[in-house]
Amino acid sequence: MPNPRMGLMGSLRRALGTLIEVAQVRAELLVVDFEEEKQRLFKALTMAALALLMGGVGLLLLVGLLLLMLAEGYRVSVLAIVTLGFLGLSAWFYRRALHWVKTRGGVAKASRDELARDREVLSQPPAPPPPAGPTPAPPPTTAAGQDGPRRASTPPDRPA
Repeated sequence: MPNPRMGLMGSLRRALGTLIEVAQVRAELLVVDFEEEKQRLFKALTMAALALLMGGVGLLLLVGLLLLMLAEGYRVSVLAIVTLGFLGLSAWFYRRALHWVKTRGGVAKASRDELARDREVLSQPPAPPPPAGPTPAPPPTTAAGQDGPRRASTPPDRPA
């Protein structure tokens, strides 16, 4: 007969092993979340840098080019239109950068969602134990179904 204390110790060891495994999975998920957040932030910073670069260089080049190419009467009008176009591009890049920073729900969203599911599962009451007594055996089934017992057959390429 096994020692009941050994069964309790074995059960505690299994529970501790499961707890450590769950903690390891959650830590790995958190690392993945931080890596995704780092990549998203890098992408947003890249877009912000492009917005500044496009806005600054575009304005400088356009001012110089347009002033040299246009006749005296049209310089101011065309310069204003082209400058507004590049400022529009700069604003678009800036909005894209803000969009990437604000989307996804914050740092470690997947980890927080998974921990919330764990809390929900752990807070549910345990299922009632199965009724005591013998359980009835399922009825026997045959492989042939309704036709009766299955007969052994030989493959068609072999003689009987």
